[in-house]
Amino acid sequence: MYFFERLTYEQFLDAVLASTEKKLGESYFVESKQIRKNNGTVYDGIVISQKDEEIMPNIYLSEYYDQYLAGKKMEQITDEIIAAYEDTYEERKELGEAFEFKYPQIKKQLVFRVISCMRNVELLKEMPYIPFLDCAITFQCIAKIDDKGLGTVRITNEHLKDWNITVSELFQAAYENTKRIMPATIRTMEEILADLLGQEIAASDEADKDDILQLILANPKENKASMYVMTNELGINGAGCLLYQEELDAFEKWAGGDFYILPSSIHELILVPNADDFSISSLEEMVKDINDTKVPVEEVLSDQVYLYSQVKKERNQLMQEYCLT
Repeated sequence: MYFFERLTYEQFLDAVLASTEKKLGESYFVESKQIRKNNGTVYDGIVISQKDEEIMPNIYLSEYYDQYLAGKKMEQITDEIIAAYEDTYEERKELGEAFEFKYPQIKKQLVFRVISCMRNVELLKEMPYIPFLDCAITFQCIAKIDDKGLGTVRITNEHLKDWNITVSELFQAAYENTKRIMPATIRTMEEILADLLGQEIAASDEADKDDILQLILANPKENKASMYVMTNELGINGAGCLLYQEELDAFEKWAGGDFYILPSSIHELILVPNADDFSISSLEEMVKDINDTKVPVEEVLSDQVYLYSQVKKERNQLMQEYCLT
């Protein structure tokens, strides 16, 4: 019996690149690429393109290495990578024809999102951003929205230079678009748990399912819930709702006073009315524990808990500075 020594991860990356280049031939350009994502996460990928091709998919390689370690042959992996590139051809062609990346053409597709400042020091060097609380407001262009999700292009310093616009102009456009394209939603934590539990027990006995759901929803609607989840209708980058003035002011009025905002992730916020019933230290301890154990690294926003009065003050100053009042 012969035992073959497995390639290290770095050797595997080089081998995949060489194998893909050889199989595709000289009419294709193949390069390895490190893709920097949110909160310092970096993914190794491979980019395949032909001459004059402007839109290319990033094909991430870590899962392929897991398959290699599990016994899949390099030739099979190469074939799958090429197939992944070819499968997106029509979509990329249509997108390239419809999507001219010039400011006047994409102005109404610009949106903002909120990410951590501390966790993205290197990433923020590459892009325009606005400090807010302990976060950074950054910008994206929506390339597509469909049932498969949201496709975006990150706005970089080079884009601003090419478009000859300021960060203020970028923010003004993105602010209006984000609220239009991604309107806010607020639901009770009980409703969300009911939905989740309903999915988990969908295959169980219907009588048991009804009993459990009724138990969760037992509190009368006129009683205020202890926590509410705020995000946008897409459920993506919903922490941007920190800047949704009318919606948060309406919640403050409904809650009868100040409230806490827990940055659950870059995708959602948790609103806690009756601020006097909680200590900020206990809430921050809870947020940090959840960030450390439950939230994927690339989706963590902050370990801090905000009082809405603090958020409101900083947001109003921001709006005045950028002429959005």
